[in-house]
Amino acid sequence: MTKDMGILDIFYLLAKRRKFVIVFTLICAIAAVVYALVVDKYWISNAVIVPVAESNALSGLDTGVLGMVAGGLLGGTQSDPAVEFVSIMQSRTFREKVIDKFNLIPYFKLDKHPRSEALELAVFALAHKVTRINTDPESKLITVRVETKDKFLSKNIAQFYLDELQRYLKVNRSSKSKLQREFLEGQVHDTAAEIESLGVAVRDFQKRNRTIGIDEQTTALIDLYSLNISEYYKADIEYEVAKKQYGADSPVLDELARRRSVLAAKIKELENSDSQLVPAYMPQIGRIPDLALQFAQLKLNLEIKQKVYEYLYPQYEVAKLDELREMPRFDILDSPSLAGLRSKPKRAILVAVVTFAAFLLGCLLALVLENLLVTHRDKVDRIRELFKRKQPDRQ
Repeated sequence: MTKDMGILDIFYLLAKRRKFVIVFTLICAIAAVVYALVVDKYWISNAVIVPVAESNALSGLDTGVLGMVAGGLLGGTQSDPAVEFVSIMQSRTFREKVIDKFNLIPYFKLDKHPRSEALELAVFALAHKVTRINTDPESKLITVRVETKDKFLSKNIAQFYLDELQRYLKVNRSSKSKLQREFLEGQVHDTAAEIESLGVAVRDFQKRNRTIGIDEQTTALIDLYSLNISEYYKADIEYEVAKKQYGADSPVLDELARRRSVLAAKIKELENSDSQLVPAYMPQIGRIPDLALQFAQLKLNLEIKQKVYEYLYPQYEVAKLDELREMPRFDILDSPSLAGLRSKPKRAILVAVVTFAAFLLGCLLALVLENLLVTHRDKVDRIRELFKRKQPDRQ
């Protein structure tokens, strides 16, 4: 090859060395076909989710004092749920759970490494070779892409990402509404257990002593007393809930404490035999037979607990709805599914690219070979002569 060689000269040289170009290209093409047939196949499973925007549909519910103290629960700056979800799934703890769940250390052929080193390498491989988690800033769509050598493994890992994200949001995310719900849940369960226990006691008492009638006056007194007791319990619960939300110097706490004190004073006055509120209270109770008095006490306790329960349960249901409203959630637009086609290797593309590259390389090698054997033939012969002369000397 010379600087003044034209395009026709190049075509002439390629035609002259066409056998070399054809054989070289065929060898490379066959090698590409063999490689495409024996190389590992990979399969992709995709999942697409979108964060659910918070709904204000429950904002109109009247929750009494509990609703008032919960008014500040949603205050503060809220982060982008899509970015938060991606950060959770890309965390090291999350990836280690995936590795342990599907035993990926043997999959990455890291069995011979120490546990700590193998885990480190597996976390890196999972993040850069197996999974890809992206989010669209405008639509907030989150795509979880998993690519492995097993189509079932790809699908199961993608599904695990969604399930584990849901579990994390449900268990690990804590809010003031959750604390309020847990407090009310405990109160509801305790009150329900007490009602059940008192109901059993009333039933056993009636069965053991037969039915005992209570006159209207005694019933009225019991109703009056139970009403004040239940109001006191309500005030006490509202005070305990408010203490979790406000400081000690809050006017809300002062008002609730004052209300509780007034109710406590009324109850104490009712229990006093010299009460001006109900002068005949104690004498009337004293004249009731012992069995009737015991039955009245059981009925009194049962009615008090029932009134408390009737007050607590609606508050508990509202607290559950508030907790669900505040907890980040997502909708699954595309569930992980088994891949129908392998992601790689793309055999046709691979063979075509390798064949074309081999043809170009063969042409280049043919031109270089022609340049060495023809244009610089004398220099090649001199190099050969030098090697031939040195051989006798070595002997």
